[in-house]
Amino acid sequence: MIAKNYIFGRKYGSALLTNLVAYYNLDANANDVVNSHNGTSTNISYANAGINGNCATFNGTSSFITIPQTTDFDFSTVSNDLPFTISFWSYSVSNSGNQLVMNKRGGLGSNDQWQIIKVGVNIYLSLFTTTAIYMGKYINATPTLNVWEHYVFTYNGNGTNAGINCYKNGVSTATTNFSAGTYTKMPIISQTAAIGRANWIGTGYLKGRIDEMAIWKNRELNATEVAELY
Repeated sequence: MIAKNYIFGRKYGSALLTNLVAYYNLDANANDVVNSHNGTSTNISYANAGINGNCATFNGTSSFITIPQTTDFDFSTVSNDLPFTISFWSYSVSNSGNQLVMNKRGGLGSNDQWQIIKVGVNIYLSLFTTTAIYMGKYINATPTLNVWEHYVFTYNGNGTNAGINCYKNGVSTATTNFSAGTYTKMPIISQTAAIGRANWIGTGYLKGRIDEMAIWKNRELNATEVAELY
């Protein structure tokens, strides 16, 4: 598949394709162009220009993408977490309320794994042991409205806040740690993923645009690779 050679509109060799488990260019649909993890779009517009080609536009009230269960989005084993990276371009039109970028959560007990969420002016990566036990980091920089910005969240799998790195527009950015309870690892569960809303209760709708979303499993991109993507 020719599309496998292109990430963010540029052609790369095998280095950045290694352990890339999903890539959503979001030009006309929610298909995964490197694997078969195709999403189903609900009230998504693909008419607006993105950072490369078109993009997915979320209306803030009813737009979302659902992705069926896949073990490629399970970032843990029976004993420990695994490294992963999630990268995407975001065009914010509102910095109010809770807006889910992407999540794999059930919202009950041990059905939660991870999420990326905008909470007001901050963007969080949260990792869950259970709904009440979690940890992560959030980016201190306020998203600029009506401008494309590049975000990358990486995790080395060590079970601590220190294992998470956050990048905005190609550089490491200031963050704040958060946690509740004693985090151990993410559970392994059969759970759909969602882009643009809370997967478990159908709220937290995203208002804005997302483009060129990529997910790596068993790989923590380094600062040089993140800068290259940007």
